[in-house]
Amino acid sequence: MERATPKTKIRKRPSWAQLQQRVIFLQSEILKYKRKLKRYRDNAKYKSIDELKTERDKLEHMLEDQYKKNEKLEKDYSVLQEENEKMKEEKASLLAEAEKSKENKEKSHHSSNYDLLNEKIGHVSEQLEHYIKNYEKSEKRLKNHDKELAKIELLIGQLEQYSKNKVEEQLMTLKTKISAIEEKIMNESKSSRYLQK
Repeated sequence: MERATPKTKIRKRPSWAQLQQRVIFLQSEILKYKRKLKRYRDNAKYKSIDELKTERDKLEHMLEDQYKKNEKLEKDYSVLQEENEKMKEEKASLLAEAEKSKENKEKSHHSSNYDLLNEKIGHVSEQLEHYIKNYEKSEKRLKNHDKELAKIELLIGQLEQYSKNKVEEQLMTLKTKISAIEEKIMNESKSSRYLQK
C-alpha cells in the first residue's frame, strides 16, 4: 500500500505593492493605538482625580476657617468664664453686704444692687451657654470635616493607584501590539528585499 503524501501548499509571495500596503496599514494601526493611549490618559479618571484634589483643597480651607472660628470661640468662652467668676465673687460679696445691711436702714439700696447684679449674672450665663453650644457645634463640624478629608485622601490614593495600574497595563498591551506590528513590518520588508533580488 502506498502512503499518500500530503500535498504541500505553495504560498504565493506577496508583491512589493502588497507589502507596501501592509506596511502602511500596520503604521496606521500603530498610530491608532497611540491615539487610544493618549485618549485613555486624558479620560475621566484623571479628571475625577483633579476634581477630588480640588474638593480636598476646599475642605482644607474650610477646616482652617473652622479652626480659626474655634480659636475665637475658645477666647470668648474663657473671657465669659472669667466674667462669670467675677460676677459670682461680686454676688457673694453683695450677699454678705446684704446680710449686714439688713440691720441697717440702707437695706433697700443694697437689695436693688443685688437684683441688678443677679440680672447681669443671668445675662452673662446666657451668653456663656450660647458660646458653649456654638463651640460644641464647631467641634462636631471639625470632626466631620476631618473624616471627609480622610475619605477623600483615601479615594484619591485609590484612584491614582488604579489609574497607574490601568495605564501600565494598557501601555504593556500597546507595546506588545506595536512590537508585533513592527516585527511583522521588518519580516515583510526583509522578504520583499529578498523577492526583489
